[in-house]
Amino acid sequence: MWEVRLGLTSLSIIEPSCVTIVTRSATVQSEYNPNNLCNDIAVVFLGTNVPINNYIGLVNLPSRSQASNSFEGQTATVSGWGLNTDNGVIPDTLQYTTLNVMSNTQCSQYFGGPILDFTLCGVGSSGQSTCNGDSGGALVVGSQGSYTQIGIVSWGSGKGCASGDPAGFTRVTYFLDWISNKSLLYDIKDKTHMGISTVDGNKLQCHLAGKLDPYVSVNGESDMVTAHNVHYVKNVATNLLSVGEIVKKGNTVTFDMQGARVISESGEVIATANIRAL
Repeated sequence: MWEVRLGLTSLSIIEPSCVTIVTRSATVQSEYNPNNLCNDIAVVFLGTNVPINNYIGLVNLPSRSQASNSFEGQTATVSGWGLNTDNGVIPDTLQYTTLNVMSNTQCSQYFGGPILDFTLCGVGSSGQSTCNGDSGGALVVGSQGSYTQIGIVSWGSGKGCASGDPAGFTRVTYFLDWISNKSLLYDIKDKTHMGISTVDGNKLQCHLAGKLDPYVSVNGESDMVTAHNVHYVKNVATNLLSVGEIVKKGNTVTFDMQGARVISESGEVIATANIRAL
């Protein structure tokens, strides 16, 4: 079981903006190796809608066109509640620092061995870096309101957090296909389409119509869809089926990782929809 807290910056103060979600649903990369931290990535399914506001926002995944971008030379920001020094304490307030993304070749010179493609390295100034307790945190580029996550905190130097050595991150672009397959995400920035094919052959397809509002094309006719988090197909899928003619008054739509179903008042499954990337 995992407890996910959103919209807070303090561990001790119960902030009004805080949203707490408890979930049992998560998927770890099948080739994850805890001994060498290869393939150090997982997704957690919240299973509920999350309010988007001034305290809780979205972070972009890299677009498909950025899949080959190493982000070398860019300044990135990492945040977390890890130790503030090697022998320090867990801070109460969320900490952050900036790192310079380096090439894997440069990074390997610090450690005397190869740095594999699924790893991204970043180095800070004045001994600033990640530390124990930061694992799983986000490394992002961009500016407020338009951050893109390029890394996930994975490992640090054996010489210590303040050694000045680079820190290692899981490279998000390397796992874009895996993330998409496991979490049913689609990328608004790239306008990647996520569609649903119903049993009668009708295609319901989600496009971008404005900054964050998708619309649905049902047999060539468009209907607006409202979803607080249009990155998460659960919200979109339910809306997609709801605008279809097959959903009549009294019927309900259910959704899980296998797809969506239309349930009649008597409990009969009258239609199913498999989620697939177009």
